[in-house]
Amino acid sequence: MSKTRLQVINKNITAKRNRLERCMDQKHFNLNDPQILHLSRDLDELVLLYYRCQD
Repeated sequence: MSKTRLQVINKNITAKRNRLERCMDQKHFNLNDPQILHLSRDLDELVLLYYRCQD
């Protein structure tokens, strides 16, 4: 996988993580909140994609 693609994925991971942190602060760390669950799943998928693409 190209280095540029990995950089884009990494940038998306950082943005998603920051968004999740802000959301958790706003929702008082209610881990059952649908928005937090959705962001967490998206972040997990991006991290998996990043590691798969490193090969």
